[in-house]
Amino acid sequence: MTYKDGYTDTTASISASDKHLLGTLESPTYSHDSSTNSRSNSTNGNHSEIHTEDDLPSRLLTQLLDNSAVELKDDWTCPPTPQIFVSGKLYQLCCSLIGSFKMKDVEGYYKPGCKLQDRYEEELKRYIALSRISFDHSNVVHQQIVCTYYRHILPNDKEGISPNRSSSKRQLLSCKWEKIGFLGPDLNTEFRGVGIFGAIMLLYLSTYYEDFLKHMFETSNEPGHSFPLSISILHILNTIIHTIKSGHMNEFINNKKSSLTVIQLLLVSICEHFIIIWRRGNYVESEFHTVIHNKIEEAIETEWVDIVKAHVEPTNKKKLQPDTLRMV
Repeated sequence: MTYKDGYTDTTASISASDKHLLGTLESPTYSHDSSTNSRSNSTNGNHSEIHTEDDLPSRLLTQLLDNSAVELKDDWTCPPTPQIFVSGKLYQLCCSLIGSFKMKDVEGYYKPGCKLQDRYEEELKRYIALSRISFDHSNVVHQQIVCTYYRHILPNDKEGISPNRSSSKRQLLSCKWEKIGFLGPDLNTEFRGVGIFGAIMLLYLSTYYEDFLKHMFETSNEPGHSFPLSISILHILNTIIHTIKSGHMNEFINNKKSSLTVIQLLLVSICEHFIIIWRRGNYVESEFHTVIHNKIEEAIETEWVDIVKAHVEPTNKKKLQPDTLRMV
């Protein structure tokens, strides 16, 4: 099936051995004994288990919800798709977390075109609202997200950076953040435009695309050709959100049955494209902003279909066991 935006869905016509070439971002699965903490959905014959209690981002958001003293409504349900990254429970938590936001604040972001189905539009509005929650390094759960992300990239840093309830602000003001591609010691200024949603997406990449992110990290530190890793990912995410809000990807979202699945797929695909562009152009650190603004932003807006098609899901994509999801 070919869509107006040029994307062709060939899932139905390819062999099972070739399906990984489509690069779908399915939720990682692992053995789980409790039927109460997971649920299975099927879409077009594909099956995937959606997890709740043992999902690290879910537990982080649970704590974020508890710390925010926001009541969890029982009547929320997750869109029925096996490809959504967050579990049904995490989707509920995100909805409840931003319940105090007025949806009219994000109503005006959508342009006419292919109509986004109502449930995916509501989902997208809520993640846009989540991106407007500022990162706060005095919030313990915000600390846990970024400290876990740091540990994923630099597991051999024995001292690391750890959450600290008693002196959280002093603890997180650290030059060590520059090691993983932030621009300064104060993370409160690093997430402009993407908010806490940006931090969660960094954690998503470091959790489920560990090998690729390590490759990206190594590339970012090549002598004479370095670039700020984390800031580059957040720039890319911000541009993706802006492009999705324009309405150009509505038909793709409808087909994928999740706004978040499309954001994730674009994020990893564009990050791969950025590395190719950076290495091919032999760019240096001083050219980083030029490459982001002139090459990557334009590519996201005009070439995203081809970039997504070029993405190949790694055959060794990490499938986590519950005991590997401990927070720092």
